[in-house]
Amino acid sequence: MDSVINSIRSLFSTYGFRATAVIVATIIIVNLIKKPIVAKAKAYQNETGLDKAVITKSITVLPVVVAFVLEFLIELTINNFAFMAIDFATVGANAVLYGALAVATYEGVKKQLEAYSAKRNEELSTAKSTVQNSSTTVTETANETAQRSVEKTLIKCTNPVNAPENQIVFSAND
Repeated sequence: MDSVINSIRSLFSTYGFRATAVIVATIIIVNLIKKPIVAKAKAYQNETGLDKAVITKSITVLPVVVAFVLEFLIELTINNFAFMAIDFATVGANAVLYGALAVATYEGVKKQLEAYSAKRNEELSTAKSTVQNSSTTVTETANETAQRSVEKTLIKCTNPVNAPENQIVFSAND
């Protein structure tokens, strides 16, 4: 989780609040749009046998398009909805920059989170095996203790002096 915070902090210190907000919003919106498209493409691939790239080939430009729309809306708002006052060259350049940074940030954080997840899964599996080994040891110890207790009870019962009056006495000869 620290990697996500560090990435956002780095973006904030390098590019400022506006760029960081656009980049984070781009990552979120692109994933909201992209995930269902990829899922449908996989289903299409399974049904028809055709490659899913037929559907997903244009997804790579999605971050730039989303960043352009967000940057355009911000500029439109800043310029009091005066369409002619917007510098589209700047909006386009910022959109390409923010789209590229969104992809780079997302992929970097994704890899860090996957590494963290793999480390946690390894720790959990180690802990699980330790618990299973401990459980086996406890079970074996409990079985040994129960066996000794049964043996002591049988020894007491085979001795007629120690047996209560209403208890059946088993002897080694029976």
